[in-house]
Amino acid sequence: MFAPPHTLGQHFAYALGRLGTLESELLEQSDVDRILGAKSGEEAVKMLRDINFIVVPDETKDFQEMIDATAKSIKENVEKMIPEDKKFIFDTLWIEWNRPSISFNIKKQNGFVSDIASEPESSIDSSFDPEFDESFKSPRDVDNAVAQACDAERLRLAKMSSSNAIRTYVLRMIDIEEERRSFRDENSESEKDAISFEQEAIESVRSSLDEMRTMFLGPEPIFAYAARAMSHLALLRVLLTGKVNSLEIQEIKSLLPPIL
Repeated sequence: MFAPPHTLGQHFAYALGRLGTLESELLEQSDVDRILGAKSGEEAVKMLRDINFIVVPDETKDFQEMIDATAKSIKENVEKMIPEDKKFIFDTLWIEWNRPSISFNIKKQNGFVSDIASEPESSIDSSFDPEFDESFKSPRDVDNAVAQACDAERLRLAKMSSSNAIRTYVLRMIDIEEERRSFRDENSESEKDAISFEQEAIESVRSSLDEMRTMFLGPEPIFAYAARAMSHLALLRVLLTGKVNSLEIQEIKSLLPPIL
């Protein structure tokens, strides 16, 4: 059952107070710099525990458990602020978070994963579970097929949202991800071109999110928060993986996505 437009507007307006608190707890550049400067992986994990929006399960010392618990908390907080008939819109974000797990399962079905390999953990429930009739020749083929399936579903949901801003954002993210894959596949592209592309891409994404934050009577501000929060978690996962595996600071920096 769909709520009348004026009721929806009131619902989202009331959610803005809670949203302001959640946004104030998001990652800051100073948090990233502090963890980068940690003397060891163990120290970096301890610093992660001090970041405001990170959920720390009792007694855990595993940074992945913290990130997974935080992802679950983000989803729970978001779903408290949106009506039931608008929750599907946010699957565009949860599907992207689950992509590594989907790829892993398809690779396992096709014999590309060893018996001792562990599945990437994911705390975010999603009804999206693509099936493929084709057989794959390589793990990269799996990743490409899963990316295409996830992107198609994200775009379908974005179109159903009736929000031009959300649809534009999802389209923009899909285009950026496709361009990034082409940079990885085409070794002839210069590092300068890749850096220039990333700078333009991040400004474009920030512009989309800033626009959504001003649309007070719809789901857009909540979507913008969720998109930023999930991107911050993705950044932290890369950062902590690098620190725990004793990578050099400059190498980690080269792998980090920009902070939104």
